[in-house]
Amino acid sequence: MQEKTVLLRQNPGDLFAFHDNQIPKLKDGQYTLSVNSTLDADNSGSVSGQRMMQFKVAGPQLVLPPNEIIAKYPANMARGAFNTVLPHVTLQRATLPWERRPSDSAQDAPWMLLLIISASQLGSIKRHVWNIAKDASKFSGAGIAHEDADPDAHINIADIPGNLVKSLFPDFKDLTWLSHVRALVPVGGDAQAETATLISPILPTAGEQNHALLVSIEGRYKGDTKPVGDLTLAVLHEWSFFCQTEHQHSLTELLKTAMGPGGTPATLTLPPDADTPLELARRYEQGYVPVEHHMRRGDLSAAWLR
Repeated sequence: MQEKTVLLRQNPGDLFAFHDNQIPKLKDGQYTLSVNSTLDADNSGSVSGQRMMQFKVAGPQLVLPPNEIIAKYPANMARGAFNTVLPHVTLQRATLPWERRPSDSAQDAPWMLLLIISASQLGSIKRHVWNIAKDASKFSGAGIAHEDADPDAHINIADIPGNLVKSLFPDFKDLTWLSHVRALVPVGGDAQAETATLISPILPTAGEQNHALLVSIEGRYKGDTKPVGDLTLAVLHEWSFFCQTEHQHSLTELLKTAMGPGGTPATLTLPPDADTPLELARRYEQGYVPVEHHMRRGDLSAAWLR
């Protein structure tokens, strides 16, 4: 697994490439390395030997380090008309969503799922905090694998009732459509920065507070069969946002709130100072402001915005 730096600032001329996934060379799990050797001697025949070594590839499983999350949309505590936008979260390590499996037969499906739960649905979900060292039997009873988790870690748990599992969980064949990798090729350089994005299969509910839960679905799909019944899941990350109804946040409604006395919109102007040239002052009076304008080819110019 290779970690690559994410460029926080992007040039207008940067190029982007999107990939279905980035499968790691070795997924998390237990491996056995076997070495056989044979030494041929001139007079005494040959001597053979074998050595075996076991090793484990272990990554995040039930607790996600905070630095793995580099972006999410909508933002935490944001307000807006998000009911037509699928929420998503971006991870710094591009291989992370494919380092484990949602089922034994899955090869290119992510082991993480982003659930969007409305405030009216949240009341039917029970929350707990478990510790592996103290609550090992609870993990086993809930079907949650924890062989790579820190025994002293505190795990956020959510009990999802069967009716929400049925409505929120996608079919197995749809899991691969809910994740992708974006590669950035900076201007004038060959280096690439790659990130992974997970997309929710559920649109937010308008007029309510919505809660985003990034959960582990490791081993929860049996073959290509969607899970049924109540599920107890480990929550890797969560945030919330308010989804306003379309008419509250539409362009028409925003313009109405900007109307001045008598229904006439007030003109926003930038006040000139004593050194402002006359031509610029006239543009300011008309409501124009100068802003940087990045051309398609990366050149920098200026534009008047009103």
